Amino acid sequence: MSSNQTIFSGADATTLLQTVLDNITDDVVVMGGNHEVLCFNHLAHARQLRMRNKKLKAGVNYLDFVSDENRDSFIEAYATALTGATSVWERLIKIGTEVLWFQMKVNPLVAGSGEIIGVTFTATDIDARKRKELELEKLGDRLLKSNRELTLLTKVNDLILSTEIEQYLLDSVCRLIVEYGGYRLAWVSYGGQGKEQIVLPVASFGQTEYLSRIKISLTDPELSKGPTARTLMGREKVVTNNLSNSPGFRPWLAMAKQFDIAASIVLPLEFGGEDIGTLNIYAGNEDAFDEHEVTILDRIAENLSLAIRAMRTRWEIVHTKHMLNERVKELSAIYNVYQVLHNEIVDKGETLSRIVPLLPPGWQYPEICSACITFEGVKHMTEGFRKTKWCQRADFTLADGRVGVIEVAYSKQMPVQDEGPFFAEERSLINTIASTIEVFFNRAAQRRELESSEARFRTAFEESAIGMALVSLQGKWMMVNSALCNMVGYTHEEMLKCGFQDLTHPEDLPADVEALKDMRAGRRDLYRAEKRFIHKDGTTVWINLNVALLRDKKGVPLYNVAQIENITERIESQMKFRDLVEKSVVGVYIVQDGMFVYANPWVLKEFGYKEEELIGHSIFDFIVEEDQQRAKEDIEVRLDMNLDKVQSEVRAYRKDGSIVWLEFFGSKTQFRGADSVIGTIVDITDRKHLEEERRQIIADLVQRNKDITEFTQIVSHNLRGPLSTILGLCQVINAKKEELDTEYVATGLLANAEKLDKVVRELNTALSIKSSFTAHVRSVLLSDVLEEVKKKHEEGVKAVSPEIISDFEPGFEINTVSSLFTDLLSNIFSNCLLYHHPDRRCRIVISARKTNSEVVISVSDNGIGINMKLYGDKLFGLNKRFHNIGHGTGLGLFMSKAMVEVLKGSIGLESEVGVGTTVTIKLPA
Repeated sequence: MSSNQTIFSGADATTLLQTVLDNITDDVVVMGGNHEVLCFNHLAHARQLRMRNKKLKAGVNYLDFVSDENRDSFIEAYATALTGATSVWERLIKIGTEVLWFQMKVNPLVAGSGEIIGVTFTATDIDARKRKELELEKLGDRLLKSNRELTLLTKVNDLILSTEIEQYLLDSVCRLIVEYGGYRLAWVSYGGQGKEQIVLPVASFGQTEYLSRIKISLTDPELSKGPTARTLMGREKVVTNNLSNSPGFRPWLAMAKQFDIAASIVLPLEFGGEDIGTLNIYAGNEDAFDEHEVTILDRIAENLSLAIRAMRTRWEIVHTKHMLNERVKELSAIYNVYQVLHNEIVDKGETLSRIVPLLPPGWQYPEICSACITFEGVKHMTEGFRKTKWCQRADFTLADGRVGVIEVAYSKQMPVQDEGPFFAEERSLINTIASTIEVFFNRAAQRRELESSEARFRTAFEESAIGMALVSLQGKWMMVNSALCNMVGYTHEEMLKCGFQDLTHPEDLPADVEALKDMRAGRRDLYRAEKRFIHKDGTTVWINLNVALLRDKKGVPLYNVAQIENITERIESQMKFRDLVEKSVVGVYIVQDGMFVYANPWVLKEFGYKEEELIGHSIFDFIVEEDQQRAKEDIEVRLDMNLDKVQSEVRAYRKDGSIVWLEFFGSKTQFRGADSVIGTIVDITDRKHLEEERRQIIADLVQRNKDITEFTQIVSHNLRGPLSTILGLCQVINAKKEELDTEYVATGLLANAEKLDKVVRELNTALSIKSSFTAHVRSVLLSDVLEEVKKKHEEGVKAVSPEIISDFEPGFEINTVSSLFTDLLSNIFSNCLLYHHPDRRCRIVISARKTNSEVVISVSDNGIGINMKLYGDKLFGLNKRFHNIGHGTGLGLFMSKAMVEVLKGSIGLESEVGVGTTVTIKLPA
């Protein structure tokens, strides 16, 4: 017998048991078979009252007192106890407003005979102990985690203190974060790269395959919403403890799940100024980054930022010091070369021989540097010079065309800089030395050239075909040539006694004075103008003036140089042309690069635009879109001079939106130095309207002639039959035979007369529709029209019982002539009923849709169809019948087409024998 079994025997067992139970400090319930309560102590009774406000008493089923969440565990433990075993478990129980921890224990209840006769259920309040255990457990986990975090921080700080190489530091920090922090992945980025601003890792460790499969872009609308982009663009720390619930992480979520990544933190790395990077850390479990852990990782990011800034600052200091030393060497080399050149040694070869040994000390590695200057076939070299693949060279060219070469070479390979092993500053150095040699060698030649140039200037000045002058800052003529004297009728002596103000037309003088002030103040370099001089005889001379201000080496103004061209003839010619064009009764235009650069008053008045609204704007902005391509082609042809005619017709918009027809004439010309098209414009709107009316009249005459022909055919075909029958019956009546069947004859006469009347009425309707029609257009509901059509054909609908399907949206509206559109739809609907297939139920589908420009209505049936090969080109003609069914007159489709044309639309028909027919109507929207 096990130690946890309880044995009761004797007559007082029940009383003894109750006494024992009431003295136990735990809730105890004793149950028999089928969970029946045998007895319990006062604690269990009181607890049940508090929990459920129910009294516990003998004989009840204890399962009624067990909560839903505890029921399965209790039933399993009860069954286990009946087998002789004990079950123990812990659970949170709500008692009133409190939630407490209890230990549940179920023991078998064994009789003296050893038979299990029930169970004892004990509930012990362990809330205080359990909560202390949980607190200790959480504290232990926190201590372990804190120890891990502090170890990681220590490792990173030790690494920072012992590392001088930036890339090694980044790689090692990522490795420590994964190995000591227990994370899935750590990586560092330095911002976006390239046009799309793609973010790439510069260091990483852990699940790096994840990085190779994702893309982060700072410009993409979706890929720039993630935590890395937010940190780079907003310099914010982004903690995502549940990637599945983060909208910004959606593009990478599926890939993250593949690599068991559930949470992330992205920390900014501040390098100073606009320079920023990120430290990205990914964890395998959600809620991985609590407040304490974020603080530790934040410190790691800050320390890493400081370390990198310090590394870069140290490198900048060392690099700057080195570069300053190099600049001093370069400046010394330039100064030494300058000193040699200023000795003005006559022999150029000797000068170059003295310069060559001064070059190597100016370069970064003078101990392995040699130099050579080649001029006039002679090489001036330092000792041991030889060409290598690590060579820098520069050419210098003298004024007389002779060329020299400076070469500087290293004897062995050195680290790559801006240009092979050479700095960009060393390229400037060798170029500067070459330029200096070139300048000094050319100095003597330049002095001689200057003397020669002065002589040429005087010759050119005096013999120039246009006026030339030197003018003092006060406006006095200092030097004038003969061309200028002849232009204004004064002698040289007379000109030198006056100033330009004395010759200038009074209206043009203020602009000249203001321009000269601007030049002296440095606000402009040149002054160009078309202005007027007054000739000695009092006449006006139009000139093209170009003035430049000459200054000395210090920038002090000396005098003005003026070029003066007589343009009187051109100006007067332009004035005559302007008068002719400005007063023209037709439009005159100039188009350059597709833009209006000139339009005379007729064009502005005709189109209603102001000059600034037309000039400088594309000509195609004013031409109707359908005519723009033709206008472009006409302009291109004229510019290429490949044209048989210089006329084209296009439609254009006035400012008020109205459209006019214009006839353009034009040809190629030069305007302001560029190819242009010049021509005239004539308004031909009235002529085009007359042409359109004439075309319409001709079309109407052709159509009427066709209708008359078809009318003749109908009269011949449709009227002849009924008339022949009537005539025959009349002859029978005239014979006055005794056996004459009066009723038969009367019926025959009536039937053929009605047939004749129907033909005449339908023919009259068709021809009246095609001749003329005027009606009010309004909005109608397609569903209302369809209902009206059904009522009109009520007898046919009853006879055929068709399935009618409306395939259009409720409230579908059409802007049309209601009565005519109803007749049109009725005509088509009638054909669907008349020509239904005898072997299947008639089905009629009316569908409709709208576009921006038209309304499309389709009526489809599953009738007998039409043979399109035989009748495809005869569908809408007069007197066309395609079946021998019913009493059709051959006018149905003809009338339908006539109605559609009156409604400014079009009609089409598709059909297949034995399948059905679809009629499609397109009307203006």
